[in-house]
Amino acid sequence: MNYKVLIVTRHAGLIEYLETNPDTRAVLDQFGYDIINHATEEHVKDRRVIGILPMNLAALTAWFGLLPLNLPLELRGVELTLEQVKQHVGQLTWFKVISQDEHCRRNEAYQQECWAAGNHPCTYDKGPGR
Repeated sequence: MNYKVLIVTRHAGLIEYLETNPDTRAVLDQFGYDIINHATEEHVKDRRVIGILPMNLAALTAWFGLLPLNLPLELRGVELTLEQVKQHVGQLTWFKVISQDEHCRRNEAYQQECWAAGNHPCTYDKGPGR
């Protein structure tokens, strides 16, 4: 497992924010970090990742850090400065994202409970006796 944090962003202002904000800097100093513009499955698998990812990629990460940017329409799709990031950034929150199928595979008791209740959330299997 690569313990370095992977930052996925195209915004230089966001990178500067992560590197200078005391809370996020502490995480980067503890684990080290790499920066890329666009992520693939190979990039994020079993990594701590900060950025915006589709759910299928977030589910591959060891931990997914979301740093929300609540941007007005006029700032979407443009390069952000450090000051713009500071003005619109939320708090870094870490998530463990897992697909429902993976959850079912890991939790046989959960799967049995779902089937017993008449719910069929686990798509990888036909269920008990089916």
